[in-house]
Amino acid sequence: MVLQNNTFAGKSKIQRMIALITLMVVFVLVLLWNSLAVEFGWAELGTTPKTILVFIAGAAYAFYNWHRFRQKYCFIYFTDDDKEHLVFRFYHIRLIGKKFTTYKIPMQLYAKYEIEYTNKLPELVLYQKAQGGKIAKYPPISLTALNKEELKTLTETLDTYRK
Repeated sequence: MVLQNNTFAGKSKIQRMIALITLMVVFVLVLLWNSLAVEFGWAELGTTPKTILVFIAGAAYAFYNWHRFRQKYCFIYFTDDDKEHLVFRFYHIRLIGKKFTTYKIPMQLYAKYEIEYTNKLPELVLYQKAQGGKIAKYPPISLTALNKEELKTLTETLDTYRK
């Protein structure tokens, strides 16, 4: 079984591009407003209103990106097709600083999983059996980008491998 949320990742990339293009269009319109106003007979804008419009557009774009950063959206690829390992590949869906991570857990050493909530955001924590009968804990994987069906499929699949 393979689970990946590439649809969400693709839509996310398109939304970020649309937001950036919108910001650039607003900047260009504000800068060219007085030239367009003379051509079409509109009212001209002074320096202060232009500055305010640019500031508002920039602040809205910054808030949009800050909100997305706080949501910790991740592209997640999970497979158990190997029949020997559970493979989790994921990276944060950000503008910059993507860190690609892979967890490859041998099925005979897989212990359990937990879904924890940090700041009301779901995170998947995986556990693996270690030497001496101890349990090792992997760093959490953010699940905010998964829809309910994907989350249900993931948890059902992980439940089948729990011993």
